[in-house]
Amino acid sequence: NDPVMGGKSTGTFHVEGGLGVFNGEVVDVPFLQAPGFIKCDTVDAVPHRRAFPDVSQCTAISIKARSANSFSGFFFSFGNAHPAEGKFHASGFKASFQPA
Repeated sequence: NDPVMGGKSTGTFHVEGGLGVFNGEVVDVPFLQAPGFIKCDTVDAVPHRRAFPDVSQCTAISIKARSANSFSGFFFSFGNAHPAEGKFHASGFKASFQPA
């Protein structure tokens, strides 16, 4: 969900039939008159004693997505590394994508 500057965007994530379903609505932040955001993320694996798979040798990832409109600002992001030249909130590896 989008708590920044009065954002009204909401989203949910659940697993259905072995697939992750990320559903939500992104609406304009009234103060900025620009789109907010929704995201889903994992919790730290250490307290839960789960190890996430090592994806360091992967060469690709597949995303099956659809959108109810023609919005073109979708991003997929993973990891939490901060680039040396990055801004304070910049983290992870990001790539844009467009649902079919």
